[in-house]
Amino acid sequence: MDYDKIIQSVVFRTRRSGDYLTIDDNFSKKSLKKYMIEEKIPANERNSMMVLADGNHIIWVPGGRISTYYRVTEQTRVILEVTCMEKQE
Repeated sequence: MDYDKIIQSVVFRTRRSGDYLTIDDNFSKKSLKKYMIEEKIPANERNSMMVLADGNHIIWVPGGRISTYYRVTEQTRVILEVTCMEKQE
């Protein structure tokens, strides 16, 4: 992800009201709720899913989409690489 585009701080958290992703090259926004419905993520899993967020802007839904705004481009100078691992019990 393009580190220089991060405005606040990067945190893993569950979803919140007002969360959104950018979905195309025009940076059109889509609510995280709508994205989860369209991706057919079961309703009982949505509140416990972790997302990588910069304020209300969702950078990445692990196992799913990266927000177009944060994608690496030719202008990217610093890259943020994030790896998720499932917790072993």
